[in-house]
Amino acid sequence: MIDTLRQLPITMVADALYDDRESRRSPLDFYKVVLTPPLAAVLRGHRKRTLARGLSGPDRFVFSTRNGTALSHRNAARALTDACDAAGLDRIGFHTLRHGFASTLIVDLGLDPVQVSRQLGHAAPSITLDVYAHLFDRARHAANIRERMAESDLAAAVSLSGVLSGSSDQG
Repeated sequence: MIDTLRQLPITMVADALYDDRESRRSPLDFYKVVLTPPLAAVLRGHRKRTLARGLSGPDRFVFSTRNGTALSHRNAARALTDACDAAGLDRIGFHTLRHGFASTLIVDLGLDPVQVSRQLGHAAPSITLDVYAHLFDRARHAANIRERMAESDLAAAVSLSGVLSGSSDQG
């Protein structure tokens, strides 16, 4: 099941990215982001809590200050740093998270440039290719190697030896 921010009771996806609604670049700033069901559940829970505490409204930001205004980049970065510290993780920034997400889409899931562009909110797939061409090359290279290895004598030998079937001669 694919879940999107649009399915949450949130009217403006891009609002979380800008300090004010006038600073949006274009209608393309409103794009659907595919979420895993667990992440969608976390965001729904957050939304319910903020609504219950009166810190949000149906047309307000997903994450906001106590006054209901957009988080500044500095405050959002501080919150991310605090979360990393609390979890005992190395500190990372939003750029690292974004690049990691893009890497997952390209290398692990094998999405094409248009699909990745839409998820990242790029105005055109050419931007995605300019920034992430090395990842598309790596994904294509890895797929090629896996395919060639599957057809190799080594794969046949491993398969015949029972390694892939789960049997073992050791006991």
